[in-house]
Amino acid sequence: MLKLVVIDEEILIDKNLKLNPVAKEILKQYTENGIKVAVVTHRSFYEVKNTFSGLINLLLFICDDGAAVFGENTVYYMGVIDRRALSAFIKIAECEKDMDMYLSLKAGVVKVKGENAKKLSEITEEVSKISLYSKNSGAALLNITPNLHKNNLRISYYDESVTEITDINSSREEALKLIERRFGIFNNETMCFLKNEHSAPLCNYTGAVITDVNGPLALKEKSNKESKDLIKELAVFLKHYVNKGQN
Repeated sequence: MLKLVVIDEEILIDKNLKLNPVAKEILKQYTENGIKVAVVTHRSFYEVKNTFSGLINLLLFICDDGAAVFGENTVYYMGVIDRRALSAFIKIAECEKDMDMYLSLKAGVVKVKGENAKKLSEITEEVSKISLYSKNSGAALLNITPNLHKNNLRISYYDESVTEITDINSSREEALKLIERRFGIFNNETMCFLKNEHSAPLCNYTGAVITDVNGPLALKEKSNKESKDLIKELAVFLKHYVNKGQN
């Protein structure tokens, strides 16, 4: 019995962050047949809203690498960064003039540049994620990395130009388990379509996993099946479960 489909956002969008029109129709059909759909992304909810216009109230979103779960006009979870930890980021923002810092809040995203670093101390809303964008974002963390764990923080996502930091207890897998508990869904009732290596831990909590044939080894080692076209696989599984009447 299929009750929940979990999908990496990278499968559904192009390089310009536009939603594949075929995928959009497939996602809609899943929800129309009583199957919940959770999209997994490192982006904030306010970044994905435009991408998933028309579906935003139908889907669930595991955002900020698991630091927030939104959907169906509800905030199901939001990890909170300790306000005392923000002081270290004020110093980073002041020193790194070419760096952009974004704070993910419940009400939106706030951008902070070096000259406006003091704005961090004026923010009273809860912060779920800090994103650092620069040509060398990792260098900006050298002074605080040893203290991340002490401040209950973790690096949730990293590449050459962006470093994202969330509460240490927030993760993609914990967000998935929260959704399953919230809706009374068992592991064997969940199907994952994954492409992002950061989603590898999700493989431990689901009944079946299909991954991109060219995806990272961390995913391929745990997948039940590999595919060249994950959107096509989404359509195939939808047809199978609807025809079987198992939804």
